[in-house]
Amino acid sequence: MEKLIQAATDMRYLIFRGYPKDSALKFVGRYYLLSKKEMNVLQRVVISPDITERIMYCKISPGEGVLQNYELFIDGYNVLITVEAILSGKKIYRGDDGIIRDVEGIFGKYHISNMTLQSMEEILRSIKVLGPSRCVFLFESQISKSGELAGMVRGKLKEWGLTGDAITEKSVDYALKHVRGVIASSDTIILKEAGKIIDIPAMIAEDRGVEIIEI
Repeated sequence: MEKLIQAATDMRYLIFRGYPKDSALKFVGRYYLLSKKEMNVLQRVVISPDITERIMYCKISPGEGVLQNYELFIDGYNVLITVEAILSGKKIYRGDDGIIRDVEGIFGKYHISNMTLQSMEEILRSIKVLGPSRCVFLFESQISKSGELAGMVRGKLKEWGLTGDAITEKSVDYALKHVRGVIASSDTIILKEAGKIIDIPAMIAEDRGVEIIEI
């Protein structure tokens, strides 16, 4: 962890000095002989200052009914995988932008399991607290059984008395960049263009007293 902290410090310095993030990551990765997983941590945790400032400005503090006048759009796999990591006791990191992230890197290889239902219940419980006027889950259509997962979520929305939908999209990133409402995701590509942001996994982690690592 000490090595990772020092690598993160150096990477932030390089980015502040104008180095592209990918170049800074490669440099510190070679210098500190970081593993692929350690590189993935830095990729997801270290955020450039300009993007960090914008995301933190757009981030909404969670609370009961705080989204009652907003539609909520959820980056389905992104949020679901992070919550599964939380419930499974895996390491969770807080990015420079204040958003928490897992670093398992299983996107694209996701499989529906018993943990899927448990995680979705936690997500829907949090959404119920936030109280949006409507919520929409978006799942990548190219991932196996996304249609089945979307169908399951639609059923769960009804059980929880939530107005909303679950759909599949060829490009969730593109779709979320063009909606008007609050975005739930940890994907920087999406968040840097979002108008308003909510961190649902952070709500769940904090409610459960889960350690969130900061480097």
